[in-house]
Amino acid sequence: MPHPRIKRHPNQRLGAVLAKLAVLAVLLSTLQIADLIGALPAGAGVITPYLKTEAGYTDNVRFRNPPTVDSPFFRITPGFRWQMGQSPHEFDGFAEVSYIQYFNEPELSNFDGGSFAVNYIYSHSPRWQFYARTRGSATYNPAEITDTGELITIQPGEGRIDRISLQLGAIHRYGNFDRIEGGYIGSHTTYTDPTQENSWFQEAYLIWATRFSQVYELSVNSRFSETRYERTPNVDRARIRVDVARFMGPNKRAFVGVGFRTTRYDNPTEEARTAADYDIYTLGAGYSHRVSPRFDWEISAGYSFVEGDTDFNNAADQGFPVFDLRATYKGPTWDLTGYARADLSEFDTLGENSGLTSNQSVGLSYNNRFTQRWTLWANAEYTLNNYQQDPAAISSTQRGKVHNYRAQAGISYQFTKRTRLSLEYHHLTRDAEETDDDRSENRIMLRLYTEYPFRW
Repeated sequence: MPHPRIKRHPNQRLGAVLAKLAVLAVLLSTLQIADLIGALPAGAGVITPYLKTEAGYTDNVRFRNPPTVDSPFFRITPGFRWQMGQSPHEFDGFAEVSYIQYFNEPELSNFDGGSFAVNYIYSHSPRWQFYARTRGSATYNPAEITDTGELITIQPGEGRIDRISLQLGAIHRYGNFDRIEGGYIGSHTTYTDPTQENSWFQEAYLIWATRFSQVYELSVNSRFSETRYERTPNVDRARIRVDVARFMGPNKRAFVGVGFRTTRYDNPTEEARTAADYDIYTLGAGYSHRVSPRFDWEISAGYSFVEGDTDFNNAADQGFPVFDLRATYKGPTWDLTGYARADLSEFDTLGENSGLTSNQSVGLSYNNRFTQRWTLWANAEYTLNNYQQDPAAISSTQRGKVHNYRAQAGISYQFTKRTRLSLEYHHLTRDAEETDDDRSENRIMLRLYTEYPFRW
């Protein structure tokens, strides 16, 4: 049943502030650019207009369950990248929009998305650097799936999703290997669909790394965040990790580390808060080795213990192995990467909190530029997402175990330095305990990319 519209949450003022800050950052960058143009030498700026066109076929338009329509489609994406300035002032960014046409379902043919980014770096001195980044995106009638690169979640809503984010930070280097970095990240996500709720996210971070001898390094990474929702419980998080590393020459590194994470939900009653809150304690170690210019590998492994309410959190009072193994081999014209990892995480995906999730994945990636113009590539991945918390306790729709299978392959031909054509195949299957959340799609695409950079 759709949720009724409600009065705006007081924290929506935060979203307005973030939007204004992002606009201000863009305006300030523009003013800085205008001031610098007169001082820059000819050719100091590069603007690269580009055009991406895509024709293809999908056997499941918008990733529905059950599949209802298969259709040929055509997408066109014009955009541009730009880069300007030299140290101490450096700017870059991009902007693009997309339109898609589904020939068998014309009512879904419309504006398919748009995004932009503006980045600014000010190097005050070799020791001090300041940066500002703002990003925005809008997607209209998004597919029912959200692929964040970490979770594949089903989104029940329709309409347009808008997101604006701002990051401000500074880095101070006080030695050859010593630095302190701190900053702020804020984002605001809004839906045009009234059944979906808007969210506001803020995070402050502080990272410190120092060498206390020629071979030992101490690093501390701390982050504090809050996520505010219109209807579901707000969430506050804090985490800190401390690592001690030993460098054994230029190609070997070993480390041990400890970490702590805490998550607190702003539920109205003590019972509800106890059901949703949890802490995670982690101990781990790792080793990396660049064996040769062609082969390198790294491994980290550890153990995470979860402290929480066993009645509402399947992970509570249990330990989980965590690891990350990766190896890469580079041949004369090709490279192959394999990886396997397991972790405990919590993600906010487009306005919804997934809750504590145990994740395991394994994958392979292959790339081969077998001639100067031809490139062949392929990758495959299997991921298991196991949602640990009671959906009712955290107001989430994500639940149970979800098996995800992804495979992609393609071949591309480089006509010129600025133009390439590729033929690609993508497959994605989401096999969930809840059959209503099962999804599958096969997609084949012919893509043409061309660009035309010019200096000014």
